[in-house]
Amino acid sequence: MKISNKLLLTLILSSFGASAFAADSNTTQASKESSYSLGYSIGTGIARQSLDTDDDSLIQGYSDALNNAPPKLSKSQIRENLSDLKKKIRSGQVSLAEENLKYSTEFMEQIAKIDNIIKVDDGIYYQMLKQGDGKKPKSNSQVTIDYKGTTPVISYEKNKLVLNDIKEGKLVGSTFDSNKNMTFPLQNLIECWKDAIPKIPTGSKFILYCAPDVAYGERAPATIGSNQALSFEINLKSFK
Repeated sequence: MKISNKLLLTLILSSFGASAFAADSNTTQASKESSYSLGYSIGTGIARQSLDTDDDSLIQGYSDALNNAPPKLSKSQIRENLSDLKKKIRSGQVSLAEENLKYSTEFMEQIAKIDNIIKVDDGIYYQMLKQGDGKKPKSNSQVTIDYKGTTPVISYEKNKLVLNDIKEGKLVGSTFDSNKNMTFPLQNLIECWKDAIPKIPTGSKFILYCAPDVAYGERAPATIGSNQALSFEINLKSFK
């Protein structure tokens, strides 16, 4: 479902009182901020589900439970409705996973045909943007990098630039804006990174393309989505 701003605001305010943002000597600023963060997290989780729901009924159920009011439905009715909702969610997730897999397969097939793309293994390719002259990490190294990860687009030329819609390269993670390098044990990273990065000289800048089965596969975080191919622009700074 698409959650309206009004609904999100009502859910957030009802979770810790409509006067939470008013001056109150008994409520610390830290408490207000943590409560708001919890409400925002709840709203974000609800908004991710593609369900047809009634805003007023959702708010009423939330309020009744919070205030220990008698429910408007029997316990068996509530269980039955929640079971139906779970089935709809699972069905939507399966459909999206199938769509993503088809789209990702097409993308990886296109990548494999490009002249300046280097194949590491099935489903793992990279394009060197700047060749470094340092040593290559080992499989048990800790690597320090800058990176930006996106879902792909079918057009290879657009893939490096477009970051907006899920079908136009959704941004899934980046250190570029924070100007902070990240250091990871290579062994703890996804298979695509573990296989490719030991082949890259330190000081290199490259784009790494990962098929779903060597990235996060079916159990990817919701921010990425099941069966998504991923593209990573990576600056390999150092390793130890």
